[in-house]
Amino acid sequence: MSRRPGWLVDQLPPAMVDEDFFRRFVTIFEEQADTLQAHGDNLDVLADTRLTPAEMLPWLASWIGVRALDGGAGVTSGSDAPSDGAGDGGSPEVPGEARQRALLEAWAATLMSRGTPGALRTVLTALCGPGVVVREGGGVFAEGACPADTAWLEVELPSTGGLDPRSLLGLVLDEIPAHVRATVRVARDQIYPAVTADLLEGVR
Repeated sequence: MSRRPGWLVDQLPPAMVDEDFFRRFVTIFEEQADTLQAHGDNLDVLADTRLTPAEMLPWLASWIGVRALDGGAGVTSGSDAPSDGAGDGGSPEVPGEARQRALLEAWAATLMSRGTPGALRTVLTALCGPGVVVREGGGVFAEGACPADTAWLEVELPSTGGLDPRSLLGLVLDEIPAHVRATVRVARDQIYPAVTADLLEGVR
């Protein structure tokens, strides 16, 4: 909200307004008050994923128990361009800012259904784009028709969403119930369970 210059000074009694000292003295408080009121004016946009500063996104994600936007190295790691390159094994990457905003909206929208295939598909589509496929063994079966093994999940992704495979797996597996066996493929290449043990290091 824009305030006209002198909004506080003009509230002085007429006799004080005519005094140069009082005008300059109160102007100091007016400038400080402008800053404080600007913070108050912006409070309503801090929780808006479209408008909030990028530095606020990991904090907002923490409200709903999501850790994937806090990679320990700020919020600008990673890239908005798809990439399948492997990371260096250091701190997990986080998505680029545009994807962070889309992911946070997806996580918030699916909070009540988190852990279901539909919620997983929504979140991964926000990260990787269209083409995400999620298959599961669970379902509703007639009496006596339930398969012996229903605790499995297959995920097919069109890209890594700009993350290295280890960071991508960390994000995906955080969304899957611990008892469910998962298979993850990116562009038809299976990355989990991984063929090489180093890819799984640090990932459940």
